[in-house]
Amino acid sequence: MTRSQSSPKAAKCNICGRFRRWSDVITVDYSDEYQVPLVEECKTCTPPANLMPRQSMIMVEAPTGWINSNQRLHRQQVAKLTAAWRAAGDAAVTRMRWEPYLGPVHIFAHVYKPRAGRYDPNNLWPTVKAVVDGLVDAGFLVDDDHKHVIGPDMRHGGKGPAAIVLTITEA
Repeated sequence: MTRSQSSPKAAKCNICGRFRRWSDVITVDYSDEYQVPLVEECKTCTPPANLMPRQSMIMVEAPTGWINSNQRLHRQQVAKLTAAWRAAGDAAVTRMRWEPYLGPVHIFAHVYKPRAGRYDPNNLWPTVKAVVDGLVDAGFLVDDDHKHVIGPDMRHGGKGPAAIVLTITEA
């Protein structure tokens, strides 16, 4: 924006080209980061900062073996594995002390395995379900029903230490 020499009450926006009142102008100094000294935009062209949805990434390291939907384990064995993953999800959020999500969220689950063999990430849904239940136990999510959670969408994360990385975004 350039300020008119005769009238300091109005300015022309460099983005939309319209004249705006000087009170509707936002001045941002980027001189430390870039070679542009001052950038002034009208409030109409500048989106508010709260339009970006909140996003959190939570890494839950494997406390025990995976719970695979193709496994045929005894229900007590599954219960022990589920309890371990659920406690790991609770501990991961409690450690970070983040503010809880009060509305609906979308969850992406990225699965990291120590070997590069083929596997179906969707077969690990019982593991991710236990971790999400741990997030609810910690109070990070209101609930994990269809009104509060979209997903979790299962993805292959890559080769690395056995872990699940949850990306949670406000819906």
